[in-house]
Amino acid sequence: MRGELSDAELRKRVADRDQKLAEAAEFTTLAISRPAAQHAEIEQLREAVAANVPTHIAPYGSCS
Repeated sequence: MRGELSDAELRKRVADRDQKLAEAAEFTTLAISRPAAQHAEIEQLREAVAANVPTHIAPYGSCS
């Protein structure tokens, strides 16, 4: 079958493969960067809360 494919067909297959690889690389980048950004935001929020929390607050779950 390979002998039957024209040069144009092979070039199209390579271009299609390259496009799929680029999409996979973009997905991977987003899959890694989104949780990292969320983690950074959570850390910032924790620091902001810790800086403004009075020392007399009851522990979480207390019903006093």
